[in-house]
Amino acid sequence: MNTTGRWIPPLAAGRRPAGRALLALLDDPRAPRTCRVTGPAGIGKTRLLTWLATACSDPATPARQRPDAAVSLAGTTVHSATWTIAARLGVWARTPAELVAGLRAADRPRLLILWDLNRSAEPEAVAGLLLGPLSDLPGVRMVVESDGVLPVADEPAVLALDEPRWTDAGRFASWYDRQRAGSPFTAEQVYPSPGLALLAARVPAGAANPADGPDGPAGADVPAAWWAAVPDEVRPAFGALTTAVRPLTRQEWSVLAGPEAVGRAAELLPPDSPSGDTWWLPAGPLRQVVTDGTAPVDPADVARALAGTVPRTADRGPDLLSADPGLLGLLLGQCVAAGMADQLLEDPLFVACAEPLAVAAAFGSVGGGRLHAAWHAAGPALLGERSGPVRAEMLRARLAADGTEHGLPPVPGAPWHVEWSCGPAQAEAPFVAAALGRGPFDGRILAADDTGSVHLVDLATGRLLDRGVLVGPEGLTALTCYPDGTVAALGPDGEVQLLAGDLRLPSSVAGRPTALAHLPAVGDDTGTVHWPVSGGTSAERLHQGAVTALGAALLPPDHDGVRAPLLVSGGADGRVRAWRPGQPALESAVTERGHRVTAVSVAAGPAGLFLAAAWADGLVRFGPVDPARRGVEFALGAVVRTLLLPGPDHLVCLSPEGLTRIFLAPAAVV
Repeated sequence: MNTTGRWIPPLAAGRRPAGRALLALLDDPRAPRTCRVTGPAGIGKTRLLTWLATACSDPATPARQRPDAAVSLAGTTVHSATWTIAARLGVWARTPAELVAGLRAADRPRLLILWDLNRSAEPEAVAGLLLGPLSDLPGVRMVVESDGVLPVADEPAVLALDEPRWTDAGRFASWYDRQRAGSPFTAEQVYPSPGLALLAARVPAGAANPADGPDGPAGADVPAAWWAAVPDEVRPAFGALTTAVRPLTRQEWSVLAGPEAVGRAAELLPPDSPSGDTWWLPAGPLRQVVTDGTAPVDPADVARALAGTVPRTADRGPDLLSADPGLLGLLLGQCVAAGMADQLLEDPLFVACAEPLAVAAAFGSVGGGRLHAAWHAAGPALLGERSGPVRAEMLRARLAADGTEHGLPPVPGAPWHVEWSCGPAQAEAPFVAAALGRGPFDGRILAADDTGSVHLVDLATGRLLDRGVLVGPEGLTALTCYPDGTVAALGPDGEVQLLAGDLRLPSSVAGRPTALAHLPAVGDDTGTVHWPVSGGTSAERLHQGAVTALGAALLPPDHDGVRAPLLVSGGADGRVRAWRPGQPALESAVTERGHRVTAVSVAAGPAGLFLAAAWADGLVRFGPVDPARRGVEFALGAVVRTLLLPGPDHLVCLSPEGLTRIFLAPAAVV
């Protein structure tokens, strides 16, 4: 469908009235800020909302109808739902309160389309602890699939899909007749439920129709009529499906019931998903009919069957790195249902390789100790990472931070590896700023805590060497160490203080200082970078908004043997710019994203220039500056405040959880 240059996909089963109503609601500034889409199982709530998300994703969609996040909440906990929505909105948040605070600070309208709340691992908690607080924000609008009460700030609009006005009866009948293939059920008996209609369409011609009995027509009799027509030899396959903790692919279902039986069963049962590639029996009359008509299945037997499909190594141990994450997640969920998940949740490699939503749900159900805490701390990053080896390295970083043995060696196949972490277990107070030591501090990292005390950390091992070697201002925001060993700190009021040594800094700064580099440069809140020159200061405005990070390097010697400085700045505008004092800055950004830059660092060596940059959503980019060469992107589950480059293939990240040194695998740079 094309409307004024905008493509809107067709909406089957006579659901145009519901689709038009939702589009009109989104376009009406007077409409309630929350709309609850509700109705019984099979009524088509998920299909309607996934259609809405697609219909509003066309570039020609009016701004009010364009969603900022369209998310399935199936399988989510409060935390994993928060992380998923935050990532779609470009806000770093670990808790609902942090997400609300981030959106409040951004202060701009947001539209969320959320479905499958009823299939969340914690539907009431997600509704009450996450969606309720989000609805308190004046700029947030939501369309939510929910059969329960939503604790939202204002009275929501309700679109109940079992009300006939939302389904065109004539179009529904035409659509059903195309599916029917001789079913004894008429369109009137299954109206207005597409799910019930698709099930009725699979009841063969000549089967008994309970509506023909003395009790009269009843759409609820469709499950019983369908089940009566299912051959006895296929019924165990549906019994196995009642044990599933989530929708199954045909391959997963075949593990539980055999490929031949599942092949026949899949032809008799409508797919569960709009994409048509998963099957499930959600709570409702159909599931009850199947449960009553099949022998109980032991969840432990299901778990053992799934475990038997995990690939094996040469020594017959589980090859977790080669296993499908979805299969491992399904296995974990079934083990939780069987009360036998403890061993899996104590294995850091299994936890890293399994599908993250399933791990979050398992920890939410079973709980855990140190591994649970580490996984939860890295959760926002783990959830968005598709690579098992990379998730394992993220988890290693968290586990290493407490300084104890964690049983997770470097993982083959990851483009980067954690060498060490120095976290709260080693330090008495959280680190807030760090600098690479130079001069007398060479081979050390200077790390300042929130009291202003500066400690020494060994660059090679991450071991805390000495406490309180220098004292800076309380609440300092940046720290740097110059080549001669001079140490400077930036106080919370923007004042630059020398903690050791003596060095001439720029004599005049246009605005309040906001960033320092280890060569004597200063960035300020006007977006300008300053460099001292004979008799004054050279300055270049590089950003819209404040300079939020500053790095520097000396370029290779020119033909006269002079090593010119290169300054790299990051700004609140999300851009990373490069400038050689005395020359015009490059007009284009070295790299940029739609988030505030929180840290930058640059290093020059025989292999060229290497750059590291971090943004406020937690993403880090690390690799060659040359755009023709490849680096890596990763996240540690926290906002990185400082980046230090001791060499082109080593990077030290400072986040609220401590310092982490990372090695860039040679294969990651091409």
